[in-house]
Amino acid sequence: MLNKLLKSFKHKIIKNAVMVISGNVFAQFLNIIFTPVLIRIFTPDEYGLYSVYVSILGVLSIGTFRYELALPIEKDDKKAFNILILSLGLITIYSVFLCLLFLIFGKPLFALFQFEEVTEISLLIPIGIFFSGIYAILNRWAYRNGEYQKISRTLMRQGLFSNLSKILAGLLNFGVIGLIIGHIIGTSAGIITLAKSIIEKRRDLVKQVELKLIIWSLRRYKDFPLFNMPSALLISSGSSMPVMFLTAYYGSHISGYFALAYTIVKLPMNIIGNALGDVLLAESGRIGKNEPHRLMQLSNQIFRKLLFLGMIPLLILVCFGPDLFAFVFGSDWRTSGEFSRIIALMIFCMLVFSPFGKLLIVLEKQKLSFLLDVIRTLMVAGVFLIAFLFELDSFIAISLYSLVMSIYFFMMFLMSYILIRKEMR
Repeated sequence: MLNKLLKSFKHKIIKNAVMVISGNVFAQFLNIIFTPVLIRIFTPDEYGLYSVYVSILGVLSIGTFRYELALPIEKDDKKAFNILILSLGLITIYSVFLCLLFLIFGKPLFALFQFEEVTEISLLIPIGIFFSGIYAILNRWAYRNGEYQKISRTLMRQGLFSNLSKILAGLLNFGVIGLIIGHIIGTSAGIITLAKSIIEKRRDLVKQVELKLIIWSLRRYKDFPLFNMPSALLISSGSSMPVMFLTAYYGSHISGYFALAYTIVKLPMNIIGNALGDVLLAESGRIGKNEPHRLMQLSNQIFRKLLFLGMIPLLILVCFGPDLFAFVFGSDWRTSGEFSRIIALMIFCMLVFSPFGKLLIVLEKQKLSFLLDVIRTLMVAGVFLIAFLFELDSFIAISLYSLVMSIYFFMMFLMSYILIRKEMR
């Protein structure tokens, strides 16, 4: 069936995307199957605390300083491999630093943000950051070399190992720590496969690691840590802000309901949007910014398909969200269904518009990307500041958040489109 689907797409980028999507579909299919089981093993409070852990992980996952994003862009293999070594060194140093920081200052630091419960799991944060960072670096190298089948297989393993380890830990009454360990195991799956590919196919590059090239990489792609890393920090902060705010202001049970709704509703984004965005980045990196007509052609093809695919989950959630959640996860989780209806528009815009934000990397517009992310963070912070000052209930706060994020994703898409049109002229 997959081969027929591949043949139906004429363009290489779509074929590659389908290859990656197939692995993502399998992983997310496992999430769909196992999530009702996990929800019945873990409580809303445990799921809420786990979502806080994932949110902190997202905010602090900047240990590579975003140098791995240069891997698909750099034309020379020798220089690219030195960028890979640079990224691996940075994530290692950063993870050790976080370990020491949490050991010494963890308790007062988390108490400052009213997250005292996080103290007992704080040392798992740098461990999760280290393994997810290693995978991200090797994943970018695999995209550079067009190893889409291997990427697909690692995604399948991540979905399988993550869910099975979470269920096992839950049955052993590990509580929230079981969820976190499962997350770490899931993000780590595939590291050996991708590393083995480098050792087997490009062992010659190991001998070409040079300090001067690593220093050259630091300077040549300095815009990534200067602008893209702050952008990533702002993006993750904006994404994590709802969970952290909901936990601090409404309680971990509300953040648990929201986390489940966001996770389930975001499945189309995880399956399709991320895969298309990564493949678009890899393929457009090969095309380069000097061929804007081809970039525009690729963008238009992907946009039409995403627009069509995004309408299906949007309509289903708006019409049947609460009933679906109550049926699949139990009546106790109906509130998550109500939240899913509210954030459906935001996820639709994320699916359709956000993949094109990666074109800003190819066009080397890191400063503009950073500015857009500053705007996003201010918009999200403004929403929750208003919710706090006017003592709005959680449904209104989440509705405002969904609205401003929908506007942001459209702004990002529009800016990418304008820049490509400008290059064409």
